[in-house]
Amino acid sequence: MSGKAPVIDQPASLVDRRRRVGIIALACGLLSVYGLWGGYQDSAWPAACLRIGIVLGALWLCLPVSRRPTVWNGLGRGRLAVLVLLAVFVNRIKVLFPILLVIGIAVWIVRPKKRR
Repeated sequence: MSGKAPVIDQPASLVDRRRRVGIIALACGLLSVYGLWGGYQDSAWPAACLRIGIVLGALWLCLPVSRRPTVWNGLGRGRLAVLVLLAVFVNRIKVLFPILLVIGIAVWIVRPKKRR
């Protein structure tokens, strides 16, 4: 042993969970490929397996390993709030931009004037 402590001190079960999530993500991906190329294009389960495999693959990338800390370690509450708001409102930007523009103009017009 070199005497160096690992970067993270996670229980072994978390590393095992990462391995299981990776195996399930790979199995879902392979199952979706089989379903899409195996003649089940009209069925919904290959698309569902593909989506589940992609989400589990992203989760697998985020889970910690023994050589690096967790990805969300540096994510504070403010950054998390910004990410959630972006995820919710990014598709609605075409609707929100004119509304925010109108509100901004209204606030600019209604604001109190400076006294000289």
